[in-house]
Amino acid sequence: MAIYFGADHFVWAFQIGLITDKKAGERWQKISLYSWALGSVCTVWAEALAVASMRVVRKEVRARPAALRCAAAAARRVGSEAP
Repeated sequence: MAIYFGADHFVWAFQIGLITDKKAGERWQKISLYSWALGSVCTVWAEALAVASMRVVRKEVRARPAALRCAAAAARRVGSEAP
């Protein structure tokens, strides 16, 4: 997104007339557009990975209490066998 914001400054300068070269202005517009699109795709990808990792953590949390219950039951059995 940094490239988008940098290129957007040049687009702004072109639109108000500080940059008079039409070819350069159009090039900065394309750079700005493509960098915005790439930044948006990367943001969606990063958010999807974050959501996917939250699902994995949630499954681990759900599985943990059952394992703890088994361990507690095993400890009670061992404790009841002792004199």
